[in-house]
Amino acid sequence: MMKFTTVLFCIYFFALVIANAQLSKFHWAKNMGGTLKDEGNSLAIDSNGNVYITGWFQGKARFGEGINTVHLISSGESDIFVAKLDSAGNLLWVKQMRGTLNDGGYAIAIDESCNVYTAGFFKGTVDFNPDSEIYELTSDGDYDIFITKLDSSGNFIWAKRMGGGSIEQLSTLAVDLSGYVYVGGYFSDIADFDPSEQFFNLTAAGSDHSYDIFIAKLDLLGNFVWAKQMGGNSQDLLHSLTLDATGNIYATGSFIGISDFDPGIDTFILNSELSRDIFVTKLDSTGKLIWAKQMGDQLGILDIL
Repeated sequence: MMKFTTVLFCIYFFALVIANAQLSKFHWAKNMGGTLKDEGNSLAIDSNGNVYITGWFQGKARFGEGINTVHLISSGESDIFVAKLDSAGNLLWVKQMRGTLNDGGYAIAIDESCNVYTAGFFKGTVDFNPDSEIYELTSDGDYDIFITKLDSSGNFIWAKRMGGGSIEQLSTLAVDLSGYVYVGGYFSDIADFDPSEQFFNLTAAGSDHSYDIFIAKLDLLGNFVWAKQMGGNSQDLLHSLTLDATGNIYATGSFIGISDFDPGIDTFILNSELSRDIFVTKLDSTGKLIWAKQMGDQLGILDIL
């Protein structure tokens, strides 16, 4: 009887797989790039079904097909690109941000007005205005973080820099219903998260090889609102964050050892012992801790929806 039940279950399971496969319909696939290393790292879709992509390319790269073909040539080792496709996969526009060294887009998001926010890393000097005018930012030491805003046609609105003399890694980007921008990742040593001429420095705990988590908030003009820090004396990494309708922040990543997940004056300790554990945390729109949880005993999830 057990064998017969198992067979029936398998038949039912494969019938569901076949039915779902028949319901799925291929629409399109597009390729971009050239003969060197080109990467698309993040995408977003607006309310009209248009697709926005960011990443980086090296050397000469092709975007689009036929009469819509655009060729770009990197100025440095790698340049940032932002591309917009329509719902059928046709290229509408592609923008390049030219630098002298290694630069790349790592995260992208769209607001309610279809403005395009891109964030990533850069080293040296980069012109973040993809049009004829120039808007340059220069990194402080090693790789720094950039956040840039374009309108739905790819026209430049603003660009901001965060970072210090060591390593800062941008992992994720989100925009709320009011146009506030949230970026997250991890950093070492000392980093300035206020992109204006003022300073808001955070200092990572631990040695030169340790990282702390950061989440920063900017307003719709790119002005600094706040930055928060979480972590301990080892490598604490934020991989993804998302927002709910009321502006609460949910973030996930991994941590090792003893880490404080309350970014305020209080403490909320999670302990992974000797292994790397997953964390999930919730903050309100002011960056105040609501809760933090841990799970697992190894490096875990890299994204949340």
